[in-house]
Amino acid sequence: MLWGPPPEGWVSAGRKSSYGAYVKQPLRELGVRPDLLRPIAAGAVADAVTRNAPRQPTEEEVLRILEAVY
Repeated sequence: MLWGPPPEGWVSAGRKSSYGAYVKQPLRELGVRPDLLRPIAAGAVADAVTRNAPRQPTEEEVLRILEAVY
């Protein structure tokens, strides 16, 4: 490495700061339990923004997306 290894705690500090910078994190790293994916999908389908979308996703479609990013 050109500059040597990162200082102690640097990686975890960078990861913590990424939450505020909207860097995408897997849902599991954000503390979402797998048993919450179906209720989250149901809530997304019932949301007013989703209901006004030109194409209405099914709960199963949303659940598959959530599982993919888990």
